[in-house]
Amino acid sequence: MQETPTKLDVPLRSDADISPASASRRDGQLIVIPAGASLPARCVKCNAPAQVGKPQTFSWHDPAWDSFISVNFLLHIAGAAALQESVSLAVGLCERHRRWPRWLNYLSHVSTALGFATLAAAFFVEESLLIGSMACAIWLVAAIIGSAAGHALTATYVSKTEARLKGGGAAFLDSLPPR
Repeated sequence: MQETPTKLDVPLRSDADISPASASRRDGQLIVIPAGASLPARCVKCNAPAQVGKPQTFSWHDPAWDSFISVNFLLHIAGAAALQESVSLAVGLCERHRRWPRWLNYLSHVSTALGFATLAAAFFVEESLLIGSMACAIWLVAAIIGSAAGHALTATYVSKTEARLKGGGAAFLDSLPPR
């Protein structure tokens, strides 16, 4: 006698033959990616054919935790970190759009090294407070430059079922089917 399977062997979705990259949709200016799907191998800025880079992690936490920053900064950090959702996606960028973040990243590293050199110089001059303050300002600039070079897309919502990202170019968004 043959046993009947307890789990279904066929997927429940009617679009089971659709590739994971084609499951991405557009919702206004947002890119909606269902769980388990990926972005197409096209530049997310200009829609040109692109190499897909290494996966980037996009994290999001409920903005309600931002109100705790005025109460206690550590409570805000701990709550946001514990309750954040994240997704790892490989984002495609053409060579033209891949070049700009790379140079910003280099500039951030050079600025960080310049900040360390300025701090080291503060030990050998009379105006050490002024030079140390300059080092902190240089590090702040390096952090701003580094964060600008971080991701081509930004997460606006992440859950177990989907991720919503902003920052895609108009040509890429037009190539995605509407939600």
